[in-house]
Amino acid sequence: MSASRSGEGACMRLPEPCRRGSWDLTVIEGLLMSENKYMPSPLYVSLIEEDSHTREALTNWTLQVCGEHGSADSVFPLAISLLDRYLSQSFSLPISPLCLTAACVLLASKLADEEAVSAEALCMAARFAFLPQHLRDMEIIVLASLHWDITAVTPQDFLPHFLSALRDRTGTLGRDTARELGVQRVQLDRMTSTLAGLCKTDATAVRHFSEIIENMLRRSQRMGLKERDLNADVSNEETEECRASTPTDLRDVDF
Repeated sequence: MSASRSGEGACMRLPEPCRRGSWDLTVIEGLLMSENKYMPSPLYVSLIEEDSHTREALTNWTLQVCGEHGSADSVFPLAISLLDRYLSQSFSLPISPLCLTAACVLLASKLADEEAVSAEALCMAARFAFLPQHLRDMEIIVLASLHWDITAVTPQDFLPHFLSALRDRTGTLGRDTARELGVQRVQLDRMTSTLAGLCKTDATAVRHFSEIIENMLRRSQRMGLKERDLNADVSNEETEECRASTPTDLRDVDF
């Protein structure tokens, strides 16, 4: 597998920009049908819901790695899809869950990015919890478990079509966080109804998952602010320690 196959994942990037009339209902219906093939098993989902800490930690690590290496937008959701699909079949984590996650990132970046993240870079990101050869062995294990079918329909595939459809039908940006932009409640209801129709589901379900996503975003923002403040405090403490350790005669020199 090589970066030459990146064209297969290129469609997962948000096109520039989604123009009116560029969406096709039959395409959305086709994506919904294909998505079922790549969904994790219900049993796996129920197990994750009972204890989500490990998966959340692995997901956060994946997001961080993709961000640090400037990966294409489609790499992260595809890597998580591979992780979930593998675990749906095995129902157990390997000796090194981080190695498994890195293997999924490696495969996703090879498929969906112009320049794949190297095995060595992933080992470094994991602070050498595993060696490059271990990562390549895990890559083969994931491929074999998924029968080399590592393409998948991810949420990234739907976004261009949903955004374009919402522009056509509601005249809005199509983002639930548009509340912050002052969008009227009636417009939000219209957007929700439109998305529910496109997904062939109930509007209540769309509202439910929208609220979950919003809560996750708020929590992530709060955690980011806390981490920033913590880093600032640590930096200030180190600066004060450095000043305190400076010889008195140097501090008293009047330049």
